Amino acid sequence: MSRETVGSSAKPGDPSILQQLMDVLMADSRFSLRFEDLSGICQDIETLHLPAVYHSHNSSFCELARIDKRDQGRSRCQRNRDAINRLAARRREPFIGRCHLGLTEIVYPLLIDGILLGVFLCGSVVLRGTEESSRERIRRHAIRTGTCPSRWLEALGDCPHVTQTELSGVMSRLEVLARITKTLVQASGYPIRNYRPYASQRVMEKRRQQPAIVRMARWHIARHLNEPLTVRIVAEWMRCHPDYLSRKFKECEGISLHEYIIHARLNRARQMLRSSDCDVGQIGFETGFRSHSHFTKVFRLHVGMTPSDYRDQLASVG
Repeated sequence: MSRETVGSSAKPGDPSILQQLMDVLMADSRFSLRFEDLSGICQDIETLHLPAVYHSHNSSFCELARIDKRDQGRSRCQRNRDAINRLAARRREPFIGRCHLGLTEIVYPLLIDGILLGVFLCGSVVLRGTEESSRERIRRHAIRTGTCPSRWLEALGDCPHVTQTELSGVMSRLEVLARITKTLVQASGYPIRNYRPYASQRVMEKRRQQPAIVRMARWHIARHLNEPLTVRIVAEWMRCHPDYLSRKFKECEGISLHEYIIHARLNRARQMLRSSDCDVGQIGFETGFRSHSHFTKVFRLHVGMTPSDYRDQLASVG
């Protein structure tokens, strides 16, 4: 069994190691913790898989900011999030900041081999001593948007008010979290150098908005690439009609489910050819091709060369 397929028996709804770790570390904390995946790494590595709720803060204050369309809270929060990600990419080290409505947040980049894979964001709190400054930010925001500040001020009062000591303690926890996450990524065997932040960020956002049936189909395929996979088999696991699954999948992905399975297997095969010493036949077997000749035929058809030639070309370039 390859390193990528370890743990493929996990069932939908089972928490990943990263999810469990985040829950344990923040169990007795008043902070809200989420992970902004900037590279798609959580989709590829099962031990890092996170439900959608772990991608955004769920405090009442943040929910109000996201759903209130009268003052464009959603778009402003999105711009604020993008600005934090850009700042994290530039600084490349942990820092403490405040959102446009005055909440304090710890930003902890996940860096491996110099590549920014994502950002841990821990906050939705008010740092003691900044209360009046936060209220002033809310008043200015209300003036700009022509809204009443009272609901924001009331929600601000319900946010946890923390001390600098508590902030420092949570920063230490994030350091442990980032270190263990780095270990999980490295243990997965995925070639980190092939990940690039932001290049897949829009794709990730689009995928999070897709129907659950499409997301779960991709989830199942990624974890069972070394097993027989057809539209019928995936549909049976999803407990839906194959035609319905195929139609919904093509609407969202732009290619058929059958084509997606082939591309997923080829992508995994290319990753293994780049990063492992397994022989070509073993790689074909572990990525779900029924024989060495079938693997070679499909690889040549889509990549333009045999798997062996592909590996030799990588070696000559390297």
